[in-house]
Amino acid sequence: MAETLQNLSDAQMIAEHVARTILSAAQYPTFPPGNVPVTVAQEVFGKSGTWVREGMKAGWLDIGIVTGTGSRCNIYISPKKLWELTGYLWDGKS
Repeated sequence: MAETLQNLSDAQMIAEHVARTILSAAQYPTFPPGNVPVTVAQEVFGKSGTWVREGMKAGWLDIGIVTGTGSRCNIYISPKKLWELTGYLWDGKS
C-alpha cells in the first residue's frame, strides 16, 4: 500500500510539472490596466448588468471581485478573467 501511495504521489508531481510547463508556454495577450466596465461585460454575456453583478456576488461568475454589500458595492472585472472565460479581449477603450 505504501508503494501505491508513493506511486500516486510521484504521478501527481509529474502531472503538476507537465501542467506548469504547458501553462508557461501558453501565449497570453497583453491586458490593459484597470477594469472592464459592467456595461461591456453585460454585452459580452448577452445579459443584464444585474445578472453580471449578482453572478459575481454569488460567486458563480468568477470574473473579478465584488466588495461592499447591498446597493453600495464596488465591482472589479478583470480583463484577464473575462478573456479566459469568454475569449473576449477588452481593449481598454470601448
